[in-house]
Amino acid sequence: MEPKSETGQPYPFLGYQKNSILRRAKKRDDSPGAPEVGALPFFYQKPHQICKTTDQALPMYWKDKNLFAKEWGQQIESYIRYYKLQIRLMKNEDTPGILEFLSRRYPPHIASEISPFDLYRFRNFGHGILLEDSLGKIQGTIFEELYGTAEKTSYTMRLAVSEDYKGKNLGYHVMIFSSLKAMEQGARVKRGLIEFFNLRSLHVNLNKVGWICDGFEPNISGLGAFFKIALPLDPRGLTSNVIDTNKVMDFVQNHSPENDYRLIAAGDYDGICDLYETTDFKVAALLHAGIAGKEAYFLALPRRSLQMNTF
Repeated sequence: MEPKSETGQPYPFLGYQKNSILRRAKKRDDSPGAPEVGALPFFYQKPHQICKTTDQALPMYWKDKNLFAKEWGQQIESYIRYYKLQIRLMKNEDTPGILEFLSRRYPPHIASEISPFDLYRFRNFGHGILLEDSLGKIQGTIFEELYGTAEKTSYTMRLAVSEDYKGKNLGYHVMIFSSLKAMEQGARVKRGLIEFFNLRSLHVNLNKVGWICDGFEPNISGLGAFFKIALPLDPRGLTSNVIDTNKVMDFVQNHSPENDYRLIAAGDYDGICDLYETTDFKVAALLHAGIAGKEAYFLALPRRSLQMNTF
């Protein structure tokens, strides 16, 4: 059975100590000069018609990134402890254990992509997040590197969790924990790559975390076909981009399939190439078989519906 928060509410964050958190957020927001809701632009935002509804009081909380990150981070730490693991920042002395974990988790040609120098760079110009068991053995990783782009990018690499912990939703929590750290470091957009045929990872990241496939690389030399993905690093973006399957079904039934959305079979490589080459539609969700048809489909929305014109 999946663990619950101290209040008995199921994870994730939206059910966690909501009332006490919001009271503290509201108290801070009443101070002189506090920003108004919506004062900063939101971008890479999926339409509310296909996303889970957040509590109507939550916008108060979006104004305080530090409080938001602290509270959700503590909840994730509690979740991780349930499985007798701890989640923490990478340190210099972790290098041998990380390389050993990567050699366990991946074939040699993939494991060798991360070097000790890379780990040094991540520690100093981004961060690394580790899952560690009670014996001090590394059981999960994710690495970030910050770039001074207009959107202040945090680039994501090598999210991995040991197969021994498969099915416990740990990858999702590691990704969110890393997102919170990147947001605290000043990043505004998290970026990365997901392999075109990795439907399991696409489902978790698009539907449960909230990423948007803002680009497509048909053939990266030596790697293959990948979606380029983007996730807004602000409290609203991290809570309001999660897909609601029932809402998606209503959206598909009540909107125009050419003007408002497009469905592309999940294995249709040529169809995705054409989508990104000739239209401004971007993949925002992966629909399992039975939701929009007998097979799995990518749901693509026009750029205007995803607030992607900021940069």
